[in-house]
Amino acid sequence: MPAPSSGAEFRDRADELLGPDGVHPSPQGYAEHAARMLPSLVTAARRLGRTDPVTA
Repeated sequence: MPAPSSGAEFRDRADELLGPDGVHPSPQGYAEHAARMLPSLVTAARRLGRTDPVTA
């Protein structure tokens, strides 16, 4: 059963977007999730205003 936060699309396309265990995303599922997350992550990174790499 997909996690509730994965959205209806993962339920509707479970055969395509979930791996054989029915819990974790398939490679296609990870790719689609990453593609959807990327714009938000880029926006958040830009709002931070930091362009130099963080070092320890």
